[in-house]
Amino acid sequence: MEREDARHRFEMNGDKGWLNLIDIIYDYKPDHIDITDVWEKYATLELRYEGFDDAFRELIHHIRYISKKTCQVCGMSGGHTIINGWETTLCDFHYEMIETEDKHRSPRIYSGT
Repeated sequence: MEREDARHRFEMNGDKGWLNLIDIIYDYKPDHIDITDVWEKYATLELRYEGFDDAFRELIHHIRYISKKTCQVCGMSGGHTIINGWETTLCDFHYEMIETEDKHRSPRIYSGT
């Protein structure tokens, strides 16, 4: 999967907040690593890749952690949120923009802005 394809998966849903994380992944991806898929799962940026590299594996570990604290929509500091049963990571502004009664914040994870 090329960088533009990975970015497009998030852009088409309006989730541009993690694009910089995708760029970091591709900027530091060794030539012998092939990224085969990227997606959001349980409010975390996930990816599948082929090949092995200790430093790249460690980078991915850190990217996953950072994505849990980064608003998927805008890239600002965010926290774990459940909207209508779906887990996501949102900043205060985008959390407040959601008009539904079925939304929750996880106070033990959320760091706030």
